[in-house]
Amino acid sequence: MHADRTARPRPWSALLPLLAALGLPGPLVARSLQAGLDPAPASAAASPASAQEPGAAPPAAGRLFLTAPEASGFRRTSRLAEVESALEALKASPFGEFCERLQLGYSAGRGAEAPALPLLALRMTDRKPGRLRVLVLANIHGGEVEGKEASLMLMRELAEGRHRGLLERLELLWIPVYNPDGNEAIGPWNRVEQNGPEEGVGERANGLGLDLNRDLIKAEAPETRALLGILARFNPHLLLDLHTTNGTDHGYPLTYATSLTPGLDADLSAYAEQRFLPAVAARMAEQGFSTFDYGNLESIEGGGEAWRSFDARPRFLTNYIGLRNRIPILSEAFSYADFGLRIEATRAFVLACLERAAEEAEDIRRRVEAADRRCMDPAQPLALPLAVALEPPWPKDIWLQRIEELELSLPDGGSGRRRQATWELERRPSQAQVRFLSTALRSLPAGWAVAAPNAALLETLAWHGVDVRLLERPWDGSAERFEISESRLASRPFQGHRERSLRGAWNLTPVRLPAGALVVPRAQPLARLAAWLLEPESLDSWTTWNGFDAWLAEDPSHHPVLRLAQLPD
Repeated sequence: MHADRTARPRPWSALLPLLAALGLPGPLVARSLQAGLDPAPASAAASPASAQEPGAAPPAAGRLFLTAPEASGFRRTSRLAEVESALEALKASPFGEFCERLQLGYSAGRGAEAPALPLLALRMTDRKPGRLRVLVLANIHGGEVEGKEASLMLMRELAEGRHRGLLERLELLWIPVYNPDGNEAIGPWNRVEQNGPEEGVGERANGLGLDLNRDLIKAEAPETRALLGILARFNPHLLLDLHTTNGTDHGYPLTYATSLTPGLDADLSAYAEQRFLPAVAARMAEQGFSTFDYGNLESIEGGGEAWRSFDARPRFLTNYIGLRNRIPILSEAFSYADFGLRIEATRAFVLACLERAAEEAEDIRRRVEAADRRCMDPAQPLALPLAVALEPPWPKDIWLQRIEELELSLPDGGSGRRRQATWELERRPSQAQVRFLSTALRSLPAGWAVAAPNAALLETLAWHGVDVRLLERPWDGSAERFEISESRLASRPFQGHRERSLRGAWNLTPVRLPAGALVVPRAQPLARLAAWLLEPESLDSWTTWNGFDAWLAEDPSHHPVLRLAQLPD
């Protein structure tokens, strides 16, 4: 199942000829779901800002613009105004007929001194029907900037006539700065240990202090709600989620993963793990980039070490996308590699993914549509994982490397230590655990019901796009009710919540559902997502994030969600 990818990582110096050949320098709440793909109004655009370092040479011949890293010798990253200027340049280029600049919503902002910022995107399409839709999203964490820069480079390359065949098979939606608040908080004290850029990078959280890559289930942030609107409107078949990682001193410029949540559509999971990603990894190896599954080296019980991935819950974007019967791909550039290398590795990875998607566009589309049909078929068995665990370890040599440390003096008077990859590599025999398995399952019912849904629950389900209906008249029948034997709140808050977990048992009981009761059918494309949101035993649910606390305060012995063996007429 796991390809053995042990090619020696390419050091930065070896990339210089490639970079030269590419022309690169060397070393607010979304207004509504309907607004999701509306072009940005002219008033939303700031006055065009130069994407160049002040005083820098103009873009190289034939280049529409230079990114901030290119123009500065990789000493700085792009601010939002520069990204906006780049999108305007693309729209104004001869390629502009294939570009649609969009505004998806607004960020949370940081108050009167730092108001909400536009959430910008660019759609590239030849407007012919039947294209495989791909969403490329970067900068979900404001300090992880490589995906932003790689996206701008690839958009520019497409506009300059390169990779043009991609648009014959793909429709592309680029969100280069998903977290504008975090991106704009640039300073050298953020991610201090990271190897550049010198000016520093932004902050991880959005303006509300929320980690947007922990928000997909509770969907509190305006950025998350804007994204959910895009998922409903654009409905991508494939999503690329671009990050930068630290942690283990490994020898890979980039690591990757698909959805880690178990119990997803078996065909889609097998395709992503066994066909799509191995093909992308092989393409990366041809360019000299060694890659491997995302993870970190950890001690294991009984002694020894294992390369372990993290984490299976759908609060994470790539896991969440899997619940929607779509193919998510996570990339993690290695933060201790040179800034320019991180950008180039991310660019190469995104391009390899797009090329593979174009080659297999019809097959991917067929698999995604079949996964939706399976969820809509009441005869198809579906189950919710009640417990998960890492797969049994399997032998794998892991590349590690020596890291140099450099003492830094920060502008605020503080100090830090920058860690730099040397590419002096050690091949260590180890083990790997990069997939999660379900260790306990519960079959899904015909549907779920809540007798007296409140506005918050209805709004959350609407944001996620889950199919629901409200009863027009009372219904008498039987249902399973969850009797709570134990309710626990986490001792410490996380993301503004004390996460709740429940234990108990389901018991069949007669019920009367009044008019206005909420019914959620299982037979729908988002059946798995509905189960994770609603089931009281779910490991990451509306219950987890305190959404049902008001009900539980009134009746701590029963959960308000009922399981239905048959749906009301």
